[in-house]
Amino acid sequence: MLSTQLAQRALLFLALLGTLAFSASAKSLSDVDAVNSALKRAETTLNLVNGSIGTRTTPPKGSAGKLARVRLSQALPDLQNAATLVAGLKSGAGVAEAKARYAAADALYKKLDG
Repeated sequence: MLSTQLAQRALLFLALLGTLAFSASAKSLSDVDAVNSALKRAETTLNLVNGSIGTRTTPPKGSAGKLARVRLSQALPDLQNAATLVAGLKSGAGVAEAKARYAAADALYKKLDG
């Protein structure tokens, strides 16, 4: 009788551990999805700016310069949000790719803002 109760408790404990592990991996996947969502918005905006001024040797003047500034300012909150989320990511599925995408987007922002 005692060994049956002990076996049941052990199975219950193992089931609880499995549930916690699944919950942690699901949270990690949703964090990666959140990073990718923020990066998608930032990358779209940065690519628009890069397409219009990326190859210029001098900063754009007039309305082109204002538009580029506005678009860069629109991309910044998404990059900052992605940076916060990337800093909290643990190892797991998609984490390395999300970190690489963030690094590339951040480098493009710095190139365009400089």
